[in-house]
Amino acid sequence: MQYGWFLIYYAVVAVLGLWYGSGFIRQPEVFSRYLVRSAEGHRPPRLLLKVLRYTLIFSLISVLLSFYPFAAAELVFSTLMLGLVFASGRVLLLWDQLRVRLVERPESLQRLSVKMGWILVGAAVAAAVLWVRLLARQGTLP
Repeated sequence: MQYGWFLIYYAVVAVLGLWYGSGFIRQPEVFSRYLVRSAEGHRPPRLLLKVLRYTLIFSLISVLLSFYPFAAAELVFSTLMLGLVFASGRVLLLWDQLRVRLVERPESLQRLSVKMGWILVGAAVAAAVLWVRLLARQGTLP
């Protein structure tokens, strides 16, 4: 069960991380406009909250599955993903203070979008490397 779970988990993280990360890097104004529109309202961005929620759920499952049988690389990667979720969630907890600054200085959001893009691309590359490592360990690579 652990083998199949991590094959799917790594593939999804790699594909989505590369897709969205490259989008944030190439077109940072799209994400910054979305955050400014959300900041003009009073609620945090719903799409970002959904992504964080599902990433949290799947990372928690991955942490639990990495203990039996124990897999150190899977545990480290899942723990790092949890760290990213908690760091992002902590920022969103301060949404009332953050939204005022987002409306005042929207130009800083483009730099943030590019940095987030590189973080996503880095996580995607790490997931792809772990995916290939898992396939090689099981002997399914040609």
